[in-house]
Amino acid sequence: MLQNSETATYICSKEPCAYAQWGEQRGCTREEMISFYDSEGNVPLHSAVHGGDIKAVELCLKSGAKISTQQHDLSTPVHLACAQGAIEIVKLMFTMQPLEKRICLSCTDVQKMTPLHCASMFDHPDIVEYLIREGADINALDKEHRSPLLLAASRCGWKTVHVLIRLGANISEKDSNARNVLHFVIMNGGRLPDFAEEVSKTQSHSQLEHLLNEKDNTGCSPLHYASRDGHIRSLENLIRLGACINLKNNNNESPLHFAARYGRYNTVRQLLDSEKGSFIINESDGVGMTPLHIASQQGHTRVVQLLLNRGALLHRDHNGRNPLQLAAMSGYTQTIELLHSVHSHLLDQVDKDGNTALHLATMENKPQSISVLLSMNCKLLYNYMDMSAIDYAIYYKYPEAALAMVTHEERANEVMILKSDKHPCVTLALIASMPKVFEAVQDKCITKANCKKDSKSFYVSYR
Repeated sequence: MLQNSETATYICSKEPCAYAQWGEQRGCTREEMISFYDSEGNVPLHSAVHGGDIKAVELCLKSGAKISTQQHDLSTPVHLACAQGAIEIVKLMFTMQPLEKRICLSCTDVQKMTPLHCASMFDHPDIVEYLIREGADINALDKEHRSPLLLAASRCGWKTVHVLIRLGANISEKDSNARNVLHFVIMNGGRLPDFAEEVSKTQSHSQLEHLLNEKDNTGCSPLHYASRDGHIRSLENLIRLGACINLKNNNNESPLHFAARYGRYNTVRQLLDSEKGSFIINESDGVGMTPLHIASQQGHTRVVQLLLNRGALLHRDHNGRNPLQLAAMSGYTQTIELLHSVHSHLLDQVDKDGNTALHLATMENKPQSISVLLSMNCKLLYNYMDMSAIDYAIYYKYPEAALAMVTHEERANEVMILKSDKHPCVTLALIASMPKVFEAVQDKCITKANCKKDSKSFYVSYR
């Protein structure tokens, strides 16, 4: 008896005229052979399509194989041929089995994809056009609620996108994340002018305008994604077409917040240069952070400089923190230095809990921030819980933060004499919780004479 995989392999590798004889010699009828499934759920017709052998496909069809037969993942041979771009095989299957054609056009695989989805996904515009002409549903939806148009756009199949638009695909359709086709065009770097021209020419400009400011499930418009990814040309074209630059997403973030977060210098500049740029520069998000807060927190120094030059105000977020404090918490020393050079009064401002930038840098264990702040001569203040920065380094057992303070060239002595209810004596607290740090303090206190050890002038001083 034949093995299933043998049958498929033989069809794809032997001359068609020898196939029937080969099978009959092994005790199988033609009908039985054509119906065998291999371990992956392929019948011979699936394997023939996989191999791209049109003669083998024709032989299978003449032997009674149905083009609507499904694999384990429910794909038909038509699905496979469409995904491969084998238009001649698709035409052959439809020509030889016209009654099965209608079934196959609407048949879906495990992802609820039709053959048109498969052709669209792999950007085969000739097959897409042929399938639609043969009666395929141009707006069929898959498991993720994606039409062939949305699927093509999500896979950068721009030729197919234009064909589908020209043939009347519904451009208002949204996927399961509420993203429309314009979201995908922007996210995947598509050419917006070409897309806009196709829509305006074959459908209507009002439909295009409707897409501009639609939001997905996260509340993001296409302009948010253009700002996030730094697609300058797309951004320019969206604004030119009428996209609103101050739309907020579910976190109350505008496209400018996105551009600031991802350090998109040119995008920030372009948004600020727009008609409403002066109105959005100081808008806050859901936690009270302006673009200046966000750029400072992420250490995008050029963006910070640009925002300051354009008149960004020094608001505080909902925690009462200024941009310098956020830069200190993240360890961005260049941003700290820039902000301090322009607005030195930020250095010792406190948040709603009375924490200075030094407190916050210590809580986040950012030794470089600590060193810079101390060198800027920041005050060694206590917060509303009567805690100093060194208290937090000891409390959290952060040796890096503690070392930055107790070994600082100019401020170490000031730090060591700090007293609080939590730690009345810094020296004893360090010995108890971080003895290695205290060793570094002792090492710093040792001074040796600049001469040979056997010299009468040699000495070691401990202070």
